[in-house]
Amino acid sequence: MTTKHTPGPWTIYQHPLTPEPSSFDIFGLRDGEEVDIAENVTAANAALIAAAPALYEALKGIVADFDRLPTGDYLLNALLDKARAALASADGGAA
Repeated sequence: MTTKHTPGPWTIYQHPLTPEPSSFDIFGLRDGEEVDIAENVTAANAALIAAAPALYEALKGIVADFDRLPTGDYLLNALLDKARAALASADGGAA
């Protein structure tokens, strides 16, 4: 499956000379080169960004549902750890 949006990972960068919280750029990779997504927004990037809250809530619900189940499955635990890391990253924590 080929994605139409700018592939990740994306990085948030705050300009050092503009300390306002709203002065951020988002960078991603395209063909191995870093690109400023804020200046190169495509319909696919906009769709991904618009879907992010629903994706976040869905992943949060999946993790919560699995956290209620007893599990000793190594693979499942590894996947849940990745999901928790993605949620933490979305909340501004370390990925």
